[in-house]
Amino acid sequence: AVLGREEFQSKLKAMADRALTGSPVRFNHPYKDHHGRQLHRDVRYSPYRDGSGSIKGYVATIRDITDIKLAEEELRRFEHIVDNTDDLLSLLDSEYTYLAVNSSYERHFRIRRQDVLGRTAAELYGTTVFENLIKPHADACMNGEDVHFDAWVTYPGAGRKCMDVVYTPYHDDKNQVQGFVVHARDISAIKQAEEELQRYETIISSNADLMALVSNDFQYLAANDSYAEAFGVSADDLVGRHPNEIFPTEFFENVIKPHAEKCMTG
Repeated sequence: AVLGREEFQSKLKAMADRALTGSPVRFNHPYKDHHGRQLHRDVRYSPYRDGSGSIKGYVATIRDITDIKLAEEELRRFEHIVDNTDDLLSLLDSEYTYLAVNSSYERHFRIRRQDVLGRTAAELYGTTVFENLIKPHADACMNGEDVHFDAWVTYPGAGRKCMDVVYTPYHDDKNQVQGFVVHARDISAIKQAEEELQRYETIISSNADLMALVSNDFQYLAANDSYAEAFGVSADDLVGRHPNEIFPTEFFENVIKPHAEKCMTG
């Protein structure tokens, strides 16, 4: 709580009295300056003894710690954000041992966060996944490379997931790589949609029927191979062209266009 002037003076006296009994005392004093800004002081009182060891007074030290408090608050906010994301965030050393992890590891592996710390990636993921997937990318990261890849991984607490993974080297003050930061995000829904689209495109492309997608202003957006081959062009060459470039103008105006316009009315 923020102490008023009188409360602060009273607390200082209580601290002084305690220091005079031989006990060092310390407390943090939050206060507001004349601009209304929140500031913080670190206040310490220490007994002062003479050569015989008798207490003759006390030494008061008051230090502005506002920047430290602001940094601590910023760190707490950052930790709150990190711990409330489903992404896996961690720091590993050069031996691929976990130094820090967020709470998402608890959900994915069904173990406490403190039980992850000190373990290696091989212990957590198993030797096969480590040797075939993690280690090659980790080795490259330890050589100073930023690494980005995606892979399907099975987690005890979250099942099979496709993870988008980024490894970023962690440097010391001498710019030597000491480990790396891991950021892994679940992209299973995106990957499944991409795979479904690829399957759909394969089916459409290999279909013997002539199939094309045309915009409401009569521009080809896509076509399968059968459609393109029927007109002696590639499917890519059709994109952006107008049907009257493929069909005779009279056939387009009298047959294709009336039916297409009726279709576009629903």
